[in-house]
Amino acid sequence: GKIRFCKRVLEFVGRLGGSNVFTFAAMVTSMAPDGISRVFGAAIDESSLEDLRRWKVEVLEDGNIGGLNGVFLGVASE
Repeated sequence: GKIRFCKRVLEFVGRLGGSNVFTFAAMVTSMAPDGISRVFGAAIDESSLEDLRRWKVEVLEDGNIGGLNGVFLGVASE
C-alpha cells in the first residue's frame, strides 16, 4: 500500500498546485552534542541539485534513502 499512498499524496498536492517534493528523516553521523548541525540532501535532477547547493545543503554523495522516504521519492520521480 506504500506506492498507492504516495501516489494519493502526490495527486492531492498536485491538485493544490504543488510542484516540488521534499521529504526528511534523521541520519546518524559522528557529531558532538555541542557541534554544528548539518543538513544533507539528495535530488533526482540537476535543477533540484543546484537548488540544494544554492541553499547551502550538503549533497549526500553516497548512501541509500530507504523506507517510505525512498518510496515517496521514487514515485515522485516517475
